[in-house]
Amino acid sequence: MSIVKMKSVILFGALEDVEQAVTICFRQGCFHPEDTAVITGNDRHFARFAESNPYQGILSRMTAMAIRVGHELQRVEGSAQISLEAVEEMLVKLEHEIEFDEQLALDLQSRIAFCENALDRLEHMGSLEIDLEELFASRFLHLRFGRFTQSNYRKLSFYEHKPFIFAVLDSDGAYAWGLCLSVNEPHALDETDAILSTLSFERLWVSGDLQGTPQEAIQALERELSNLRSRQEVVQQRIAPGSPSYGQGLDDIYSQVLSLYETFELRRYMVVSNDDFLAVGFIPSDMAGSFAEAFACLPRVSVEIGDAASLNNISPPTKLQNHPFIAPMEFFVRLYGLPKYEDPDPTPFLAVSYLLLFGIMFGDVGQGLAISLVGWLMIRRGMASLGAVLTRLGIFSTAFGFLYGSVFGFENALDFIYKGVLGLPEKPLEVLNPGSINQILLVAISLGALLLLTAMIMHTVTSLLRHKYAEAFLHKNGLPGLVFYAGVLLAATSLLLGGPTLHTNSLYIMVCFVLPLLVLFLREPLHHRLLKAHEHPTKTAAHFSPVEGFFELFEVLMGFASNTISFLRVGGFVLSHAGMMTVVMILANLTGGLWGILVVIIGNIFVLTLEGMICGIQVLRLQFYEIFSHFFDGGGRPFQPVGLKR
Repeated sequence: MSIVKMKSVILFGALEDVEQAVTICFRQGCFHPEDTAVITGNDRHFARFAESNPYQGILSRMTAMAIRVGHELQRVEGSAQISLEAVEEMLVKLEHEIEFDEQLALDLQSRIAFCENALDRLEHMGSLEIDLEELFASRFLHLRFGRFTQSNYRKLSFYEHKPFIFAVLDSDGAYAWGLCLSVNEPHALDETDAILSTLSFERLWVSGDLQGTPQEAIQALERELSNLRSRQEVVQQRIAPGSPSYGQGLDDIYSQVLSLYETFELRRYMVVSNDDFLAVGFIPSDMAGSFAEAFACLPRVSVEIGDAASLNNISPPTKLQNHPFIAPMEFFVRLYGLPKYEDPDPTPFLAVSYLLLFGIMFGDVGQGLAISLVGWLMIRRGMASLGAVLTRLGIFSTAFGFLYGSVFGFENALDFIYKGVLGLPEKPLEVLNPGSINQILLVAISLGALLLLTAMIMHTVTSLLRHKYAEAFLHKNGLPGLVFYAGVLLAATSLLLGGPTLHTNSLYIMVCFVLPLLVLFLREPLHHRLLKAHEHPTKTAAHFSPVEGFFELFEVLMGFASNTISFLRVGGFVLSHAGMMTVVMILANLTGGLWGILVVIIGNIFVLTLEGMICGIQVLRLQFYEIFSHFFDGGGRPFQPVGLKR
């Protein structure tokens, strides 16, 4: 459970071998490249690669195609290696398939719309027993199929003497549908069109493609519609957003192109000089041997592996490696900032303290199991990071629920275990018992003080290991702050437990109170004494201001007090959770019956969602603002190897 040890890597070789060198780095999957120009600095013999990446255009095309079909591109490990020419051919073929299906979908939709429109018109031709093709092919009569509104249809009686007739085929309360037959002569047609226009005749065109009687045409159209809709469903499934029809092919091509792209991008970290190239980076220590062996096939490329700190001006990246149970808690560490390579990994400390505090604040067997179930479902849905955190929070919530004896707010549900199995007179802790409230708050303060004390110890030890003696011996979170804070805690504990009155002991006061505070007050001049003159040539002890020192010391004392008091919220949420569930149970008892059961269910969902979220946020606040501020700065860089993930 620590930060993975790194080794520095320097690659130097013939420019002709650069393609093979970057390919090896990519395939090893453990090489974290660094900007080599930082090492070479202003050396004019070295210059960056100026070539543009030839795979950028293909990646852009693939991204556009993925958006077009609603697919999210994913890397597929283990895809077969193919050439750039093969990629281009596959991409063109896939583009043609997509375009063909999209056009086919449009054509099918257009034909379906035509058939539906034709059906709608044929249904108003009633039981007409005349072949449609013969009907509209008449040489002596001109036919128009359409409809009048009922009011305009009644006005046709005024035009009985005109050279046309209107045969009604179908009718409802709004319209009358039928055939308008007129003499096929220009004068008669013009007069008929003028009358029909006056009466707002709505002509409905019937396609000449239709054959047979209207009923026969309807049956043919229905068969065609059924076939068209089946074909449309198949095509729509292929082009639907997220469909696997093109997704797998896109992912295979994308994986290969991305590998080629990333391999070429590795050159951007390198520099060249005449006919040679130079690259630097980091690899995990346990991969050093296999990484060096991989370059045995390139005799003109030298691989120099050294200590992680051997690269000037470049700090090693950070790769966290923790036990599987606490590894998901790295999620919160990353939110705050990765530790630097030379710093300790705060994940184990955060995991223990976060899970412990949340379990104390939200202790309930039933609700804890529900949180773990939600986390498990989130893992199944692909939200592994947050889901794994929730499963662990649920475990600790369940554990403290057994201590409180609460199951979905039922405070006596576990009495049979305490009394019947364990032989206890009552459950271990009755949260809302007046005698327990002070104990809960005192335990919360004590636990917070212990965590803060641990954080200061970690800061002091880390500073000593990094040879930052000013941080270790003069900082508020170093030895003076640690001695003062521990002295106050020890004196308070002794007073509460009836032990010796340490706060009246002169030696104790001098060692634990006066001396640490004096060191913090004189921090600036002492700091300059400890540092070498060349490290701060412009700063001297003359810059020390007693007034400024006093207020800084006052701020330190207030910080210790506020950090400690902040942990009262842990006890407060224990009481708050029990109080809210008590209210839910009172309402359920007042309601009774099925409504009472419903109140219990809704109340538990409300408390689980609202208070669970608030507890999680409050514990995170305690971690970031109260605990991390004492020993952890962040500022690390993530380990990001190129190539295939291992």
